[in-house]
Amino acid sequence: MPYDKFARQMLTSSGSTRIQPSGNYYRTAGDTHDAMETTAQLFMGSRIQCAKCHNHPFERWTQDNYYGLAAVFSRIERKKTGRGDEVFVRAANTGDVRNPRTGQFAKPWVPVAGELEIAEKRDRRQVFVDWLVAAENPLFSRVEVNRIWAHTMGRGIVEPFDDFRDSNPPANAPLLDALAADFTKHNYDRKYILRTILNSRTYQSTTRTNDLNRDDFKYFSHYQPRRLTAEQMVDALGQVTGRPKQFEFVATGTKATWLPAPDLKPHNRSQLGQIEFLKVFGQPERSSACECERGDDSSLGQALELLNGKFIQEMLAHPETKFRKALATGKGHDEVIADLYRAALSRSPSAAELKVAIQYIDGSDNKQQALEDVCWAIFNKDEFLFQH
Repeated sequence: MPYDKFARQMLTSSGSTRIQPSGNYYRTAGDTHDAMETTAQLFMGSRIQCAKCHNHPFERWTQDNYYGLAAVFSRIERKKTGRGDEVFVRAANTGDVRNPRTGQFAKPWVPVAGELEIAEKRDRRQVFVDWLVAAENPLFSRVEVNRIWAHTMGRGIVEPFDDFRDSNPPANAPLLDALAADFTKHNYDRKYILRTILNSRTYQSTTRTNDLNRDDFKYFSHYQPRRLTAEQMVDALGQVTGRPKQFEFVATGTKATWLPAPDLKPHNRSQLGQIEFLKVFGQPERSSACECERGDDSSLGQALELLNGKFIQEMLAHPETKFRKALATGKGHDEVIADLYRAALSRSPSAAELKVAIQYIDGSDNKQQALEDVCWAIFNKDEFLFQH
């Protein structure tokens, strides 16, 4: 789906949240201010919350701007139907937000264009989205390509990637503008812009540095190594062992990176290790729209999970792991080890690595246990834990 169509469907959604899944946007953003602040941050890259009580001291946002933008979302009604957590969303013809500074009802407002002229009975969100996704609007495309860049490169051209403001300029403004223009030209095709980034020399550059770029952490002169996210790590462990994790309340085969929302409460004892692993490695509760919820710091808890955590141990000890099945078919130890390296590191083992692993297995009475140890050692390599 083109990104502009996705945004329009999400922001103008009405009806039952069971029938119109996009309506859950307004079930989660449960009031006028929450809906406005979330929309501004996600689709405009603007953290406008600071202007709620006063004019921002260092930015162009004013308190009038805050309540003008809030007026776009002030007529959204949410009613619980009594069927589980279903909510019925609709746009009403009445309902305004009062500016506390002036005491007057605020008129719908957007950046650059100013106050919006909207017929009394027309859904204000429709007019807002027409402005938001218009080709001449510089915010919409720039924010999304910057988000995609940040997820592939580990850092946005504007960083944080959802914090566009005058005092936080892009590291490379011409690059950001060129990507945004290309994104718009190709009808907001996210796959196209992702392919463009992944095929670039910038993305494909090495993490190895030289004397000229060793201290550069801003201008993408070399790739910045970064640890896999909690969800990526769970999926990678499942891929290598051949035992991908199954999650509650989603279709069989759903990957951790595809989960619509984190389920941080275990529903049975078998989930305890899985939930704890995800939390320790920084999976956020997603209680806000801010990416800053996700933790990326290293901790002692992470080291303990990798060294002797129950979650990894249970995956390795399962009787139907990929390497046990390979042994059962008569594959040699060198072939099984090579398969493990290719699955985990996307490369074959070096001669030295292969020699050490085979010596360890040959010297062990329990070959399957020894292969578990080899696999565990691979999981603890920086090469597995980091994107590089």
